[in-house]
Amino acid sequence: LKEELQVLIGISPKEFKMKVKLEMHGKKKEFTTPIFLRKVANALEIISNFIIETNDFKIKIPSVLSMKVADMVNIETNYLLQ
Repeated sequence: LKEELQVLIGISPKEFKMKVKLEMHGKKKEFTTPIFLRKVANALEIISNFIIETNDFKIKIPSVLSMKVADMVNIETNYLLQ
């Protein structure tokens, strides 16, 4: 599998689908999100962006901030595996 990935993934980002299990505040949610993989020197970079709803994870927004904070949160991830 490692050799196959080396051929498949180059320096240009390549899109894949990833099954995610996210748990916060005791709440779990499963979903599929696009990820991008690319080779960086001798490492593998993994980039993903997805949106969660605060209600899905019991995230309480203080009433003072409720007018300024959205119910949807954009999560951006960037990993470098060496």
